[in-house]
Amino acid sequence: MRYSLYSCLMALGLAVLPASATTTTPVARRLAGDISSDAARTAETAFRLGFVQPGISPETQAMRLDNIRQRVNAMGKDLAELKALNPSYDRDISRALLQADPLLRSIAAETTSAVEFYNHDRNRLWTPAFTGTVASIEDRAAELHQLLGDARELSVLRGRETALRRDIDLQSPR
Repeated sequence: MRYSLYSCLMALGLAVLPASATTTTPVARRLAGDISSDAARTAETAFRLGFVQPGISPETQAMRLDNIRQRVNAMGKDLAELKALNPSYDRDISRALLQADPLLRSIAAETTSAVEFYNHDRNRLWTPAFTGTVASIEDRAAELHQLLGDARELSVLRGRETALRRDIDLQSPR
């Protein structure tokens, strides 16, 4: 029986993967997806928060700001859990984590700044100081959404590719 070099390398590669890789990959993908979804909602809420409309009460703005704060906290918990999984075997998610951490820290700092501005001067939410901070939250949250959404999708596609290659290799004549 003749084995191709590729099939031998694939067998070795699969043997080297930690046993937990097969169980943590779906969890890592789910967490990346959750963070991506929360980031998209954060960007949308930040857009509405920064869009100055006559008749919008400071209380409505406070609810939007609190929604952003809650989502940022949820993303922080999910990111910590994702980092604890140490998905180094999933290169797409691992690479995204390197960029996601500073992005989320920036979003958190800007959210804190926006909350402090609101608490200090809630009747001046139309000023560039506030709207600029909120626009920055929106931009960074949209970037985080794209980053982790793409990483999750790449991870899924690479998993499918690996499975297809394995199936093709098993079906090829020796």
